[in-house]
Amino acid sequence: MSGPLRQRLFPVRRRRADGQTVPLWRAVALMSVFSMWTLAGCEAGHGNSSVIGTVAPDFTLQDAQEEDGSPPVTLTRLVESGSVVIVFHRGLHCPICTLHLLEISEHMADFTRAGVQGVAIGPDTPAEARINLDTVGPLSMPLLSDPGDKTARAFGLESASHGLQHGTFVVDRSRRIQFAGISDEPVGTVPELLDAARRAGGSH
Repeated sequence: MSGPLRQRLFPVRRRRADGQTVPLWRAVALMSVFSMWTLAGCEAGHGNSSVIGTVAPDFTLQDAQEEDGSPPVTLTRLVESGSVVIVFHRGLHCPICTLHLLEISEHMADFTRAGVQGVAIGPDTPAEARINLDTVGPLSMPLLSDPGDKTARAFGLESASHGLQHGTFVVDRSRRIQFAGISDEPVGTVPELLDAARRAGGSH
């Protein structure tokens, strides 16, 4: 885990909006989960080649980090500026989801230099997401709200045996899926996603 991400999790360097530090037990718990997740190899995820080359479903979703009433974010508009990494998570209350999002957010400048955008999509309402953002801090990418998981289902993330799963996709400028990972755990390391996004064409 990199230094900046560690600083965002530990209370000695991270304070809530109300001035209170994040409890030590929470930071230790997150670190423990991160260690188990990494050792288990969950970051690698599982590829799903059946959707490669297909057109990604469009979406129109609200960014929880923007003010209420702000224009929604659509995939159609995003791909006009380049390829897009789409990370589906199961809510900011989920420790491993939060760690995965923070790791990607911390490297968003690398994605931007490659001409790649990133968005996170989860079931939290904007109000729910903002409560959790008071603790984890802002993300360097849109945090889109998908209450009811309509968009997650459109991307094929519902399984009869596992319910709703995590998913990460890289979509090129023609809105075709060039990378797809679906798993019970967060999918996609930063190097893996950067490589897939560059091969998808970035903004060039």
